[in-house]
Formats: sequence, structure tokens, C-alpha cells
Amino acid sequence: MLVAAKDMLEIKKLKLQLREEFEMKNLGVAKKIFGIKNFRGGKKKLWVSQRSYIQKVLARFIMENAKSVATPLATYLKLSTLLLPSTDIECDYMSQSTLCECSWKHHV
Repeated sequence: MLVAAKDMLEIKKLKLQLREEFEMKNLGVAKKIFGIKNFRGGKKKLWVSQRSYIQKVLARFIMENAKSVATPLATYLKLSTLLLPSTDIECDYMSQSTLCECSWKHHV
């Protein structure tokens, strides 16, 4: 089970409650979640890497030897949960995306 919260005290409280009901083992900080590598930098920074997922997608479409280019996210762009689809219409529209189509087919 992965537990995440802004406040470490809340995490500790939850772990205590869970230990009362279940036998648990602490596996430490998560290094990989859903195939995405996680890197921590300081107390409030988290970096993620999808390198292995991208390599699998490239292999599936026989593009392992394709030329790669750097595509960093511009520093002025801020990602937010507000950008996620929130209505059925938006979800339907997003499901039509070629990128989503490839991702879903890859996992099936």
C-alpha cells in the first residue's frame, strides 16, 4: 500500500491505525509507482521518469533506434489537477486522443 500526504504526522497516525488491524511491513520510500521511477530532491521536490515505459512503447512500434530529442517542460508551465478532465464529455474527448489510444492498447 502506498501512503502519501503533505503532513508526515498524518502518515504516522494512519500507519499506527493500520498496524492495529493488519500485520504490516514498512518497505521504505517508493522508488517506482505504476512503472514510473520517482526521484526525491530535498523535502518538497519530486521528479518522475517514464524512461522504461517509453522504451517499451518504442519496442512495441519497432522504433527502438529512433533519434531522440530533448523535450523539457517550459519552466513557465505549471501542471495542475485543474487541467484533468472533469466531465464525461471531457473524458470522452480525451479518450479519442491518439496518445491515450496507444497507451491503452499497450497495456491491454
